[in-house]
Amino acid sequence: MNNKGTKRNYSEEIHRAIDYIEEHLSENITLEKLAGIACFSPFHFHRVFVAETGETPRNFVERNKLEKAAGLLFHNPLKTISDISLECGFSSASAFSRAFKKQYGTPPGKFFSKHIIDFHNGETHRFKSHSEDASKVCRFNVFAKLPSMHLAYCQTMIGYATGMSKSWKTLLGFATLNNWLQKETRFLGIPFDNPNVTPAERCRYRACISIPGNIVIKRGKVKTMDIPAGNYALFHFKGKKENIADAYVYIYGEWLPQSGFVPGNIPLLELYPPEFLTQNMREIIEYDIALPLKTGVSY
Repeated sequence: MNNKGTKRNYSEEIHRAIDYIEEHLSENITLEKLAGIACFSPFHFHRVFVAETGETPRNFVERNKLEKAAGLLFHNPLKTISDISLECGFSSASAFSRAFKKQYGTPPGKFFSKHIIDFHNGETHRFKSHSEDASKVCRFNVFAKLPSMHLAYCQTMIGYATGMSKSWKTLLGFATLNNWLQKETRFLGIPFDNPNVTPAERCRYRACISIPGNIVIKRGKVKTMDIPAGNYALFHFKGKKENIADAYVYIYGEWLPQSGFVPGNIPLLELYPPEFLTQNMREIIEYDIALPLKTGVSY
């Protein structure tokens, strides 16, 4: 038996379960359901999941529900606690409040006022800001409707610092072998997590490239996905790698609260230029950030 192949298959099945969790956080997600998706018995799934992620399935699901709730509390301050608890799959507002306070040390009703300064401003111990004026490295550009895109992607769950380069190496190697890289190819990154909320070593990221719609891959380290057309606010980043945190300081800490818009229910996109790989060797890099917006909704 090829142990490397077996490990890859196990990892793939666990990532399938993780993708299911991400798409069904508003539901009651059981161990039996996840095990079935990953094609394991519940007992063996639990052990493999812990080995792959470092967390039990229950802890992983609850942490992601609470992280989603933290984002909703910050970006949608007019939402009620009851609405957020239901949207994040808790059985009741009281159960949600208990879990939230245990995770963040404050009741959900006080979270916004307590973290309005540091939720996205880089002042926590996990996520340091390097610039006094975030708008110096990131500026709002334009509102735009991006078209739907069919993408090939490689996902990492070991944090941005080490995981991003590994996911891009895997994706681009696979793309080169399959002759996918053309002049019209688009390069995108999807950073799912806020390092102020998610432990830095557990942040999830997808390296993505656009490919023809007739290519569909459901298994393996490289798979395909679709992003629907949508409305976005586009920002331009220009700075050093250590200034990337400042871009999110500006977008979430300054621009968004003043804009009157509510972010959409999908992650933001990082839109890289074709030469982005060579830019990684330069001191100054440039790319665009696309923040999804809910259509016709503001506060």
